[in-house]
Amino acid sequence: MSSAENKKADRQAGERRPVSAVRQLVAASVGNAVEWYDWFPCTDAQAVYLSAPYLHQRRSA
Repeated sequence: MSSAENKKADRQAGERRPVSAVRQLVAASVGNAVEWYDWFPCTDAQAVYLSAPYLHQRRSA
């Protein structure tokens, strides 16, 4: 078997190519950005939702 055939057989057996460090860093950065983007609207919505019952109260002066 040649070297190329060995590599093809290894990949078919379930082995994966190693992922580069740059690709891992980019993937982690994108995931982190998505999490922060998701967190801010959720916390803002929570603040609005929790303060909504108090918006219609009249102040007695």
